[in-house]
Amino acid sequence: MTTQASQPEPLTIQEQGSFAVGGTVITNPGSFDPRHPTNPAGQSLHGDHARVSYQLPVNPRPLPLLLWHGGGLTGVTYETKPDGGEGWLGDFVRKGWDTYVSDAVERGRSGWTNTFKGDAVFLPLGDPWERF
Repeated sequence: MTTQASQPEPLTIQEQGSFAVGGTVITNPGSFDPRHPTNPAGQSLHGDHARVSYQLPVNPRPLPLLLWHGGGLTGVTYETKPDGGEGWLGDFVRKGWDTYVSDAVERGRSGWTNTFKGDAVFLPLGDPWERF
């Protein structure tokens, strides 16, 4: 149970957003038909890229931080703790760091294509919390 006293102060940020780094754009042949939006004809896919979200505090320190996950995890690892509390992202922004959170290629909110050979690996829901 979380008490009112343990809640952090509201987070004040100057800017937040996200962007993609690298990757490939693949456009399917044909013409897009808005009456059939699930038909891939004429549609483009941006895949094989890293996705980065960021939060910038009002009075930042001189250098930014990049939180890069590992172990089959995703950037969400830094947003919330297993108990539902605020994760490292909020902690660092509160302490004045421009903070960037990555989702590596083909992980989390990054796009996936079949450029990499082999099968996708699916982990059980509890796996990250059990390993770490």
